[in-house]
Amino acid sequence: MENENIHKDHRARLKSRYKDLGLSGLSEVNAVELMLFYSIPYKDTNVTAHRLLEQFGSLNGILDADFDALTQVNGIGENSALMIKLFRDISQAYSSNLFKQRMDLSNENIENLIREKLNAEKVESYYLVFVDNLGKLRDIERVCDSEQNNEYCNRKFAQTVLRSKYKNVIIAHNHLSSFANPRPNDISSAASTIAFLRSISINVIDYIIFTETDRYSMKSNAKFRDMFL
Repeated sequence: MENENIHKDHRARLKSRYKDLGLSGLSEVNAVELMLFYSIPYKDTNVTAHRLLEQFGSLNGILDADFDALTQVNGIGENSALMIKLFRDISQAYSSNLFKQRMDLSNENIENLIREKLNAEKVESYYLVFVDNLGKLRDIERVCDSEQNNEYCNRKFAQTVLRSKYKNVIIAHNHLSSFANPRPNDISSAASTIAFLRSISINVIDYIIFTETDRYSMKSNAKFRDMFL
């Protein structure tokens, strides 16, 4: 009973601190601990929070971990693993929706600007569109084209983003035909590039394929949405 009271008091203090100060008022282990309160209602979650951080390195690492990997950690059952993945997906959806609210390609004539650049290309090419934290376009830069291999393009993507102070990007790619739908090689290339950019902490908002008259947003298609999670 005494231990239960200690845990109850600790939970109350942690919740109060979060209410007053937000996430910035908590250490990383306390943030993980607080999250676990809602899937482990009666036990001490501090030890489990430490185990998660030891296993995955950081809060981001925990949220990005596979469901099965989470359940291998002592103290994490299916309910906790499911909640952790839900936290991550809700956060991603919020961020994505916020960008959509703040950035309308057609309203700001950004779409026409991108298409104009791509239509001037004689080969299929890849551009990075840099966006600030308010969802405003800041720069457009050509990266590579389809005559270069994926390894070369990824290296150029890395060089281009590391030169910029902006960490949110849209990848724009053109088809010379009138069909904007992604081909199998577009899908594999997009998956590889998005995963690579994520590994160096770049947020890919969307991968858009343009033709002279059409566009295809991979982020907007449910088949490809997992690429951006």
